[in-house]
Amino acid sequence: MIVTAFVNALQRKDDNIYMTFERKDIFYKDTYCILSGNQAYVQEAIQNAYFDVKEERDSCPRADHNNLLDTPFDSWCSGACMCDNIRRCADAQVVKCGSRWTYVEHDSLEDQLAYIRTITPGYYGNVAIEIM
Repeated sequence: MIVTAFVNALQRKDDNIYMTFERKDIFYKDTYCILSGNQAYVQEAIQNAYFDVKEERDSCPRADHNNLLDTPFDSWCSGACMCDNIRRCADAQVVKCGSRWTYVEHDSLEDQLAYIRTITPGYYGNVAIEIM
């Protein structure tokens, strides 16, 4: 996903990436992460996201809910890739078939802002919008 976003950014006039990540119904809320910027900024934002999650796991343990703390870039083999009882996610494969996050890649900042304006509360009525 992020690799494709970098490739798409190079094909536009501006080389910025515009992505919105959505995680539904975790910790009684819907979480949206807004990511936009050039390649250097995006790479730093990704590193910061991993650091923040690790720091929260270490300093504020949530017992069995710790595995729900993740970044929009985390994935695991959920079994969705199974075909004829063969697992398609190799252990060495970085991006696996499961994630709590979905994403939308936008063509411009205006497109991203228009998408953000359409965000409404989900099942629990709580929404968190975080700028990465």
